[in-house]
Amino acid sequence: MKMQNNQPQYKFYATLLDAFRWYRASESENALQEFIDKINRVEIVDEKALERMNKGTALNNLVDNQVKNHVFCEADKISSIVDNTEFTFDAKIVNELGDRLELSIPQHYIECTIKINGVEVLLYGYIDYLQLNRCIDLKTTSKYELGKYKDNMQMHLYPVALKENGIDVDEFEFIVTDFKDVYSEVYPINIDNSLGILNNECALLIEFLELKKDLITNKKIFGLE
Repeated sequence: MKMQNNQPQYKFYATLLDAFRWYRASESENALQEFIDKINRVEIVDEKALERMNKGTALNNLVDNQVKNHVFCEADKISSIVDNTEFTFDAKIVNELGDRLELSIPQHYIECTIKINGVEVLLYGYIDYLQLNRCIDLKTTSKYELGKYKDNMQMHLYPVALKENGIDVDEFEFIVTDFKDVYSEVYPINIDNSLGILNNECALLIEFLELKKDLITNKKIFGLE
């Protein structure tokens, strides 16, 4: 694998690859349409789903502010507004997350280009937090179970992209909160293994995209924007 200067024919990000895995494993009759909507970036209209997403964004914004500005909340509660909705959190949880992520680089953009069967694919995304030899992703959930994120594609895509940009990391950590407690999953990095997984997932996704090309309106995924 090496960096290429040519225009990539596909552009993939980690949560898209996760959604593709979900689609293949799902038995839902709506799975295909939901995945096509994900590809086409169709606006989310389900109020509960939108609220969950915005609540996670609100928490991320608060933690980012603490990490960037080295400030902690001394009150019992702390709030953040996303899309005109105010979300309030236990300041103890926000402070604990901020403390764990101290000295991190928040929202670090990374990309690399790999070749899949002669086809160039741009892999890209934002690492929530980059800390010394570790990538960290902050997750929110209503219910946590150990190992929940063990198959998440972020822990394969981000270290590979970092490696291609001259940055080595040894571990990937998911820091997870259900807004009451904070949990952690730490996985060792194996670049060869991650590259093999990325190659396989990208090859399958390329095959899918070519078969369903008439349903896809988001041309960015084909490297056209």
